[in-house]
Amino acid sequence: MLRTLFEESTRIQHQLMLKNSNWYWQGYCLKRNDFRLFKISRISNLQIQEEFFKPRDYQKPQLDFSDILETLQTKIKIRIHQSVMDRVLEFCAHEHFSPDGNEYYIVSFPFIENDFYYNILFSFGDKCECLEPLHIRTEMKRRIHDMATLYEK
Repeated sequence: MLRTLFEESTRIQHQLMLKNSNWYWQGYCLKRNDFRLFKISRISNLQIQEEFFKPRDYQKPQLDFSDILETLQTKIKIRIHQSVMDRVLEFCAHEHFSPDGNEYYIVSFPFIENDFYYNILFSFGDKCECLEPLHIRTEMKRRIHDMATLYEK
């Protein structure tokens, strides 16, 4: 989910946005001569200058990727401990949760089969178990085995 905090000023158009758990700033890039998204955690040596530029008409970038994501994502079933519920809520809505005992939930979790999404699941540690589909559960086990092998030496 993308949230805009600042819209535009009288001099330049800019935005500060939260996408998933990362902050971005949209501003004008002199190197590319265009408006770009900059990941805040990657910005270094920032210098404020007294120069100004004349605002130009521009087309705001499409920041809503929900339609594209829906075609790429598949729903998987995970079982999570209540202690990671707030983190899982960053990726799916509360209506995708159903209680499983006093401390656990079964969650219909949006998933794309790539390293990024596998790493999201791994970031929940032993507080998350992939229940289905079987091929994703099997891939999780393979990756865990490969990781454990590194520490057997």
